Amino acid sequence: MVQQRQWNPEQHYAAACYRYMKEYSITLRDVCAFVSLDDKYKVKVGEPNYPVAAAEQGKRVIVRSDEVLSVGDHDFTKFSLVPSVVFILNIPEQISDSWYSGSVYVGVKDLIFEPSSPFRHHTELFSVLKQVSLDKPVLFVYSDGGPDHRVTYLYVQLSLIALFLNLDLEYLCVGRTAPYHSWCNSVERIMSIINLGLQCVELARFKMSDEFEKEVSKCSSLTDLRRRLFQRKEDVKQSLSPLKSTLHSIFTRLILHDEAFQVYESASEKEISEFWICLIALDSTIEKGSIFRKETINQHPSICDFLRHCCQGSHYIFDILKCGNLECTICKPPRLPQATFNNLKHIPHPTPMDDDHYYPFSVAFNMVTTEEHCPTFKSPKQIKKKRKLHFYATRQHVKNSNLMVQCSECNMWRLVFSRYKMSSADRMNLQLILN
Repeated sequence: MVQQRQWNPEQHYAAACYRYMKEYSITLRDVCAFVSLDDKYKVKVGEPNYPVAAAEQGKRVIVRSDEVLSVGDHDFTKFSLVPSVVFILNIPEQISDSWYSGSVYVGVKDLIFEPSSPFRHHTELFSVLKQVSLDKPVLFVYSDGGPDHRVTYLYVQLSLIALFLNLDLEYLCVGRTAPYHSWCNSVERIMSIINLGLQCVELARFKMSDEFEKEVSKCSSLTDLRRRLFQRKEDVKQSLSPLKSTLHSIFTRLILHDEAFQVYESASEKEISEFWICLIALDSTIEKGSIFRKETINQHPSICDFLRHCCQGSHYIFDILKCGNLECTICKPPRLPQATFNNLKHIPHPTPMDDDHYYPFSVAFNMVTTEEHCPTFKSPKQIKKKRKLHFYATRQHVKNSNLMVQCSECNMWRLVFSRYKMSSADRMNLQLILN
C-alpha cells in the first residue's frame, strides 16, 4: 500500500520552518522545552441506555474472542467528547535522533460548553506546565493549522502573548504545519495509541431529570444544544462527568516508551479568566470576550506596542522575545544569565540557496531574512482589489449573514455577504434598511 498525501506548494517551506525550530531547540536544550499540541477527533457519546462505540467503526474493531460488541449507530448521537493531547518532547542531542519520546498529557473536553479555542488551549498548556513544575525560560510549541492554532490570527497571537507573560518566558516560538500536512506534527503518533485504548469501549451519557431529557430531545444540532441547555450547564456536566472519568482511567493505562500517560482537567471559565488577567494588566483597554481584528487593534495602544517591540510573525511561525533592556517598560527583565540571553534571536525565515534547498539553520541564524521567499507570499503592494467587495466572498461569508433578498428589477434572488458574523443589532439594522 502506498500512502498518498495532498500536495501543497508551501510544504517544503513549512518543513524548513519546522527544521529550524528543532535545530534552534537543540542549541538551547538545557534551558528550553518543546511541546506538540493537537485535538483528537471527537469521541461520540450515545443517549442513555443506547451506547455507541468510542472508536469509529471502519470494518472491524478489536474485541475478545468470546464477546460481541453490540452498539448503536454513530449517526444518531448528540453529545461528543474531545480528547486534547499535550506532548512534552524529550529534545534529542542531534536532529537525526528520535523526536517521539517524552511525556503525554491528555484532557477530555465537552464539545458543547468546552469548545476548543486559543485561550482554552493555552490555559490548559499553562496548567500542565505548572503541574510538572516545568520552569524553563524558553518554550517551543508546534501544532496543526486549525483556526485555534493559526498563528496569523490576532486572537491566537493574543493568547500566545498571555502564555508568554504568565510563564515569564524569555523566548516563545510557535509554529504550525502546512495545509494537509498535520501528519508532520509529532503528537499525531500519540493518536494511534489513544485509538488502541478506545477499542471495545462503549459510551452513553447518564440519564438526568425528565425536564432535561425533554429539552435534549428537541435538539437536532450543536447550536440547538448550546441554546436550549445554556441554563443547564451543570446538568450537562453531571451527565458527562462519569464518561470523562472512564476515559481518564483508560488513558492512564496507556504507555509511551515505558512512561504512562497522564491526564488533566479541561480549563474552567474561571481559569481562562485568570489567564486573561495579564493582558488586562498589559493594556487596561482590552476586554475579555471582545472581537479582535487587525484593523481595530489600534484601539489598544499597549498591545500594539508589545506586538511591534517583542513579536515577529510570519505565515508559519510566531515568536516573542524579550529585548533584554533592564529599563524597558514594555517587557520584563531577562531571567537567564546575560551571556546566555545574548544568544537568543528571533527565528530566521527560510531563505533558498541555488540548489532548490534552504540555507541550514546555522547559516540562516546569522543572516537578515524576510518572508518574501514563502511560495505564496504577497506584499501589501501586490494585493489588488479585483472585485467590488472589499473582500473575497465565500460560502462562509454567506453563512455570516444567512440572508437572501429579491431584486425589485429582475425578480432574481441575491445572496447577502458579510465579512464577519453579524450581531443581533446588525441583523436588525440590515433588515430595516432592506425594508
